[in-house]
Amino acid sequence: MTERVLMSRSVLVGGYPLKNEITELTPPQIKKKYASSTGGTFGSRPVLVGVEPMSGASIKINDLSIGLALTYGLAMGEKVTVTIMDSYQDSSGLPHVEQQVWYGEIMDMPDEGSKKVGDDSAMQSVSINFADLISAKKLLDGKTIHNINLDSDEIDFGQGDILKLHRTAVGRP
Repeated sequence: MTERVLMSRSVLVGGYPLKNEITELTPPQIKKKYASSTGGTFGSRPVLVGVEPMSGASIKINDLSIGLALTYGLAMGEKVTVTIMDSYQDSSGLPHVEQQVWYGEIMDMPDEGSKKVGDDSAMQSVSINFADLISAKKLLDGKTIHNINLDSDEIDFGQGDILKLHRTAVGRP
């Protein structure tokens, strides 16, 4: 696998653009949920039955205070959309574009204060930690890696929406 170097990042948090302020970004964990099926056979086999909670998403933002976050409408308990656009270059010199869109509730926003680094005084930083997300989408060079929306029952792990037929069967789009 070739190494990728992040060349540029653009992030919208609740509709507000951030660029240099993002110092850490942790995407949610996306995992399929399986159950064991044993009916009519000697052995058992795994059967896909859903998606594990999409947990662990967080963003650390420099030069953000709790007061400023509240001005932006970012507060514990609020639901917010985060859009991340990353441009990478691999070791062969080829560019790659990764897009992520998260939607979920802000679980907490710890104020991590400011830290002095060398001769420079670092800005105050705040982390935004999300509860289990309601939706998460990730595209790499335009190809769907996953697109999961628990409100609309859309589940796509890159091979198409596996619930589309079932939504249609019960009269839903």
